[in-house]
Amino acid sequence: MSRILLTGNNQITYTYEKHIVNVAAGTAWAKGIDMVKYKSQVDKIKAHSAGRVIKVIDYLSGTNGVPDNEGMGYGNYVMILHENNYVTLYAHLETVYVKEGIQVKQGDVLGLMGNTGSSYGAHLHFEIRKYKSEPAGNLHDVSTYEWINPTPYLESDLPKETEQKEYERVQAGSFTVKANAMRRANELKKKGFDAIIKLYNGNYRVQVGAYQNHGNAVAMMEKLKTAGYSDAYITTESGEDIAI
Repeated sequence: MSRILLTGNNQITYTYEKHIVNVAAGTAWAKGIDMVKYKSQVDKIKAHSAGRVIKVIDYLSGTNGVPDNEGMGYGNYVMILHENNYVTLYAHLETVYVKEGIQVKQGDVLGLMGNTGSSYGAHLHFEIRKYKSEPAGNLHDVSTYEWINPTPYLESDLPKETEQKEYERVQAGSFTVKANAMRRANELKKKGFDAIIKLYNGNYRVQVGAYQNHGNAVAMMEKLKTAGYSDAYITTESGEDIAI
């Protein structure tokens, strides 16, 4: 049973991985999933988990929040703070039923799925974020949180604080000669990639990112391959930093 939809089963219409690719391409900025009720129907939206409502934008009625002057494109949306500084976000709502500051239980109805903001059809844009500390001020300052792929949690609890995640490191080649790795790293930097060199078991690896979210790592690897680096791969192995 869905933790998000009141009466229906989850149907993802735009995946987290596709959002990652769009962000990497500069055509979008937010990472989440888009979903509707199976089959392509609207539904009321529930709180995924218990928590406190920390932000409400309801620019249609003007009763539960303030106009969306931030230009986020979310339309009417709700953000809920959960344990361990996890936040869920529910966007493009037609109607909002909650107010900022209230406590909600898992399953409480937050609003009705809609087509507000930057949207081309009624759906829910759903995000999970992990903030470094209790969120305050600009809640959309990307330096204060990381996005979490919501897909594994649509029907299960949010991650526990004790869960440790391995970093997935995206690498664009492994070389036995340092000079070759240097050339590759400098070439990538000129193309806008944040390349560094790692020494692991005698091999100089050119790394362009380390991610706790698998979708982020896959998106970067695909971006590298599109740029012509067919030897790009993902590994959980680390190594010693080598100055470029």
